[in-house]
Amino acid sequence: MVKVNKKPATNKSDTPNWASQDKELFTRLGVDIEQGLSVAEAATRLESFGPNAIVQDKQTPAWKIFLRQFKSPLVVLLVVAAGASFAFQEWLDGSAILVVVLLNAGIGFYMEFQAGRSMAALKKMVAVTAKALRGGSLKELNIEMLVPGDVIYLEAGDMTPADARLYNSSQLQVDEASLTGESIPVEKEPAVLPTDTPLAEQSNLLFKGTFVSKGNGKAVVFGTGMNTELGKIAHLVGSSEQAATPLEKKLEAFSGRLIKITGVLVVIIFGVGLIAGKPILEMLQTTVALAVAAVPEGLSIVATLALAQGMLKLARHKVIVRKLAAVETLGGTTVICTDKTGTLTQNKLEVEALAAPGGTWAKSDDAADMPVGHLPELQYRRLIQIAILCNNSEIVAQKRNIKEIGDPLETGLLKFARRLDEDITEIRLKSPKVSEMPFSSETKIMATLHETPEGKLVFAKGAVEDLLNCCSFILDGDKTTGG
Repeated sequence: MVKVNKKPATNKSDTPNWASQDKELFTRLGVDIEQGLSVAEAATRLESFGPNAIVQDKQTPAWKIFLRQFKSPLVVLLVVAAGASFAFQEWLDGSAILVVVLLNAGIGFYMEFQAGRSMAALKKMVAVTAKALRGGSLKELNIEMLVPGDVIYLEAGDMTPADARLYNSSQLQVDEASLTGESIPVEKEPAVLPTDTPLAEQSNLLFKGTFVSKGNGKAVVFGTGMNTELGKIAHLVGSSEQAATPLEKKLEAFSGRLIKITGVLVVIIFGVGLIAGKPILEMLQTTVALAVAAVPEGLSIVATLALAQGMLKLARHKVIVRKLAAVETLGGTTVICTDKTGTLTQNKLEVEALAAPGGTWAKSDDAADMPVGHLPELQYRRLIQIAILCNNSEIVAQKRNIKEIGDPLETGLLKFARRLDEDITEIRLKSPKVSEMPFSSETKIMATLHETPEGKLVFAKGAVEDLLNCCSFILDGDKTTGG
């Protein structure tokens, strides 16, 4: 079993050069690429290496969140003013300032503490999964369960769950902008590379956090968690200091100027009073009173209330803001880009109707099964073959439901076949796949070549207009027309 440091590697000598290794990497990782890791071995490695997760800072305790509300220079100035008021027995003024300070801190603490709890709950709800080979069968696992040696399968739209060495691919392209800054997806292929190949040119490696934009591939995981390239970046980011927001900078600058101006005025008034023959104690009390009066007690609470109002308004729209100051930054945002699939929708598809030259039919609202009598037998059989064979997804039956593994469109087609009592496993065994042309945004077609009892046949699915341009014949009923 390969030994991997749990701490981020600091130089290239800390870890093997996976890009330059061929079949020996399977031996080094102790894995059979046809069967994957056994459940027992995977559990052992998970205990040894830890979860495949980017280590984040521990949750900030409540007392630290509360003390953080007093770090603003303006708040410090108010606390000093309250102390001075109490020192000269100005109980009303001191109490009023102290109430403002505590109210300001209380509002900020409550909003940030609640947001932190909501974020923690949300993280428990959201689970990112990956397709991995365990014990000879493809399974969908939480990415935190992946370990070095796991065999993973990736296709267009998937996020790479860990650093992995590619050993099989078909027109695979990966968007590595988050890692290298390269805006154009890069080609990936399993060829062995020289040992001095730079990171951005290691075309046989896949890196955690990047996205597959085209094709598909199989790879063996060699790095998880903080031992990935993304983990190294997270380690550097975590060790850096967080910059102040524009509002915090402006308040800090304002407080600094206010202190300087107030200090100069106090010295002038104190000096003039002494020259005029006033008692020192009387002048001291007068200058302190003037200094306290110059402090804008309401500024801090007004700023906090404005941010809190924005935070509450966002919360009503189910948006969680972790820190009050972030509301200001978000307020400067004019456009937010988001991918709707799986974010604004359920990311689930289902076959509702079919249309073919020989007939059409739709899903029945009254019956659980879909009627098939409207279509000629040969057309129906070809549609079923396309749905099952031109498909890389899996459906695993469980006690009360089914587990869908793969692209939602493809799992929807498999559910359609299952609903019609078709034996998916048997059909795939009788017509093994020989080769595949993955779906891409350029071709808009996915096609697979199979060795069937009728000979070699190509099954394809995709955009109708592009599919028709590739066709020479039409199956009309049980007869073939065209030429």
